Amino acid sequence: MAFDKTLLKTPGSDEWWVARLAKALSTRRPRIEELQAWLDGSPPAPWQIDAKAKDGYERLLGVASLNLAELIVSSTLYRTQVETVRAGNSPTDEQTDAMNAALLETDANAHFRQAIEWMLSLSVAYLLVREDIDEAGNVVGRLSAEHPAEMVAEADPTDPAKNVAALKVYRDDTANRDVLVLYRDGYMRVAYKPGRSVIFKQTISLSGFEWSAEDEAAEAPGHVKLSVPGVPVYTLQNRFGKGEFEKHIPHMQRINHIILQQMIITAMQAFKQRAIKGVPNADPDTGELIDYSNIFTSDPGSLWILPAAADVWESGTGDINQLITSITKDVERLAIAAQAPLYALSSDAAQQSAASSELMREGQIFKAEDLQKRLTPRFAAAVSHMLRFSGQEELADRRQMRVVWAPARRSSLQERAQAGQLAIQSGLPVQTVAELFFEFSPAQIQQMEAYRASNALLDAGSGQSLLAGLNLDTTTTE
Repeated sequence: MAFDKTLLKTPGSDEWWVARLAKALSTRRPRIEELQAWLDGSPPAPWQIDAKAKDGYERLLGVASLNLAELIVSSTLYRTQVETVRAGNSPTDEQTDAMNAALLETDANAHFRQAIEWMLSLSVAYLLVREDIDEAGNVVGRLSAEHPAEMVAEADPTDPAKNVAALKVYRDDTANRDVLVLYRDGYMRVAYKPGRSVIFKQTISLSGFEWSAEDEAAEAPGHVKLSVPGVPVYTLQNRFGKGEFEKHIPHMQRINHIILQQMIITAMQAFKQRAIKGVPNADPDTGELIDYSNIFTSDPGSLWILPAAADVWESGTGDINQLITSITKDVERLAIAAQAPLYALSSDAAQQSAASSELMREGQIFKAEDLQKRLTPRFAAAVSHMLRFSGQEELADRRQMRVVWAPARRSSLQERAQAGQLAIQSGLPVQTVAELFFEFSPAQIQQMEAYRASNALLDAGSGQSLLAGLNLDTTTTE
């Protein structure tokens, strides 16, 4: 069933939401594509150039480009990694196992990481929770990261953490059709357009889309009722609604331009200007002009015969040291502006003192910790929605849920050992010391507890420590 043209103009109808969100997605796409090009290391030309010279210029620009965008993103991405999600502060072993199984089955950590990378790079990303059927025929929840070029959502003006509607458009090549999915509170609607794709044009065309007629018992064509209320799409918005490097694109363009000029000057050094003084312009006998460019060729096998009075002049080598210094200084300014550690952008920073390196890391650590705090509620809400789809209501209380992040500050083994020993002596709980000071993940702590129980059982049976045969000093120091 085709879209009703009257409903396309009726506020609040599904067709109206499809048209509204498709327009928003079309408007945003050019910006997303430009940011993606910078992230991929193939930035667009900084100015309009002739179509005939475009391919050659883009190849030259690709050789001269330094992919600083990826370095800026990765410096924050590597410090914001989700370890796991726990069902409360003191979950039982059964709850922990059930939660780990649910996260592992949907590959949640990989989708979390992908969503964070897209958010940092492209300013926004989405987590989609959908219903699926497992091998046993049970309804389960699945979680996936969605690219902002294929999905858009509109937030509730009274509660920006929730979305009132979301739209996903993608190409199904195996079925040779475009797919459009509208998500509303408690349901979704699916529409198809067979044949040539229209969703990758600059403006998404709704012409040819029809609501799915696969389920004849549906309330409306393409209507699929969801078992959990709410829109199962969660928006991850970067700070200020900008990508990490988006505000610094002019700065990166300047760096790439200087690198390009350095390459051109270096290449032109092989074509030095030459001049010959003290030779006649014309043949003294015939009066014909002499073409010295054909006589004095610069190929390796050429042999020149010069008059005794001839004097050859050759231009000197251009100095590119100032350009190299300029690039280094511009990279330093970019690192300061983007709050990126200089050692991630410049190898010269490795020569700095330990105190300077520690100071440079602080800004990046604070940024990562702020990002973790802002993302935690969205991740918890998405996992809760996924668990409700699976019928695991006892684990789905987002108020008790805890998202465990890897430490933003990575300490050396020696620092962790010293801090952990002091923490144990101060009387802190062993679990707290293992997690905060030794920086073990919850999975590692659980595995160590199993090892400890196994060792205790074997020690009790043998009457001696398993470590005794290793000649290790296992005594504790006061």
